[in-house]
Amino acid sequence: MEAIMTDVLTSIEDPRSTLTAIRSLTLGRLAVLPTDTLYGIHGLASFPGIAANIANVKNTDPDSRGFILLADKIEKIENWAELTAESRTFIEKNCPGPVSFLLPAKAGAPPELCTEEGGIQRLAFRIPDHPYLLNLLGLLESPLISTSVNSTGSPPLEYASEIVKLYGDKVDLIASDPELENRMKNEGAQPSTLVDLTKSPPAILREGKVKPILSMVSSGG
Repeated sequence: MEAIMTDVLTSIEDPRSTLTAIRSLTLGRLAVLPTDTLYGIHGLASFPGIAANIANVKNTDPDSRGFILLADKIEKIENWAELTAESRTFIEKNCPGPVSFLLPAKAGAPPELCTEEGGIQRLAFRIPDHPYLLNLLGLLESPLISTSVNSTGSPPLEYASEIVKLYGDKVDLIASDPELENRMKNEGAQPSTLVDLTKSPPAILREGKVKPILSMVSSGG
């Protein structure tokens, strides 16, 4: 068991960790990676069955669909979700950063990644403000599914050493980030703020790390 734990643990300070993560993710495996808010369990969103795999690892209901998709730029979001001029302005004002947003899903979006309200299929997206993760996302064609590292009803794990003990035999890679761990120690572990852009005006569904700029009126000419 100890050998398995040692094998999966790496650090974002290791230049090989990005390529190792890409290899694992493109093979349909799971990786624990740091974000600008918490550690997250990640999988390639385009890989069949990956959402069910993550739900199984977290011991949660696969139909709960509490996933957020991470991308490095708006153009990748547009491949999966419908954007208006107003929602694009909101994203530009609040990203990259710890603000997630619900958008209408495009036809053909994986249903296991969507939530439904009022007949609208919705996807949650975020562009994280984390250099390591943004670089990795830029090297992938698909967004990543992201969800906190915890079982249902338990708080998110804040240290890679804890994650290795509980998830070292369930994921392919755990990339530690000492700076993130120090920030969570000092500020507490806070999720991203979640804003519903399918409503007008936008509705804050979850208060998180920051207060978003809710104006969807462009300040540019």
